[in-house]
Amino acid sequence: MFSFIKKYAESLAGVDIYGDIGLVLFVIVFAGVLIVTLTANKEYIAELAQIPLNDSKND
Repeated sequence: MFSFIKKYAESLAGVDIYGDIGLVLFVIVFAGVLIVTLTANKEYIAELAQIPLNDSKND
């Protein structure tokens, strides 16, 4: 079955661009998440980390 898909995909013109587009999108999203993570407010992250441990119900 996979040989049929491979043969069909090889016959399509311009199908190789989709792999490149996927790789570029992955790198952009990964870099964005990395930047947001590294520039996040450390005090806010520490406060969020303590939420599951707090037993008080302050609504």
